[in-house]
Amino acid sequence: MNLRIPGPTPLPPEVLAAVSQQMISHRSGEYRALHQEVASGVQKFFQTKNDVFFFTSSGTGTMEAAVVNTLSPGDRALGVTMGVFGDRFMDVAKAHGIDLTILRFPMGQAADPEKVAEAFAKIENCKAILITHNETSTAIANDLAAITKAVRAKRNPLFLVDAVSSMGNVDIPVDELGLDVVFTSSQKAWMAPPGLAMISVSPKAWEASKTATCARYYFDFAHMKKYHDKHETPETPAISTLYALQAALKIMLKRGVKETFRYYEGLSLYTRTVLMQNGFTLFRMRIFAVP
Repeated sequence: MNLRIPGPTPLPPEVLAAVSQQMISHRSGEYRALHQEVASGVQKFFQTKNDVFFFTSSGTGTMEAAVVNTLSPGDRALGVTMGVFGDRFMDVAKAHGIDLTILRFPMGQAADPEKVAEAFAKIENCKAILITHNETSTAIANDLAAITKAVRAKRNPLFLVDAVSSMGNVDIPVDELGLDVVFTSSQKAWMAPPGLAMISVSPKAWEASKTATCARYYFDFAHMKKYHDKHETPETPAISTLYALQAALKIMLKRGVKETFRYYEGLSLYTRTVLMQNGFTLFRMRIFAVP
């Protein structure tokens, strides 16, 4: 089977071979070397100096991690959604008692940066903006650079960003854009099996975590960091998926970070062009489409 969905995605032969490796102890030097290598590679594609943690979970797990580590029940936040997975992010926040104002855009349409900034400005003491970069259900991407600029002309909230299906093949310079919590998962652009979610945490998000009172244990950043600093995880990680990520990152880094983004953009342009030449129409607005 050759899947043509956002994820799970077909695995290159090198990645399939990596998955078949024998298990190792997650408290061994061999594991720590693996963890450190993969974390360093992932950081390069996040374009960040922030901590990047591995959780053995789906992307939805790190949605929850983003919320519970930075916000408290009753905190005011703005949720921006334009489809199914944006709605899921909103549901996670509401489940933890966040006082959420939801700004909806039609499916197939990206968020208007000025409307986001206007909605944010109307919310007194708005602590965070929750937003999906790429809405997987439609392949429409939000312009994070324009949105962060428009919002910060008002005030400077936390930005919690779902990049599950875009990080790794789309240029999202986390540090340059000042994104506070950004998460993705292994089975999308990373050419690996499901099982791991990766999440970056800014210094500002760390400060917020010190006062956040949402209940958390498995997804606790502070608990995770104690182990991450020695290149481990608190619980048993998905070792086979880490092997796969190691192999996939070798492919991606050999091509180069920016070159990888250009490569996928080229494939995307070629695919859309051929489809339209053969009489197909695109659901999505091309200007906002992701590879």
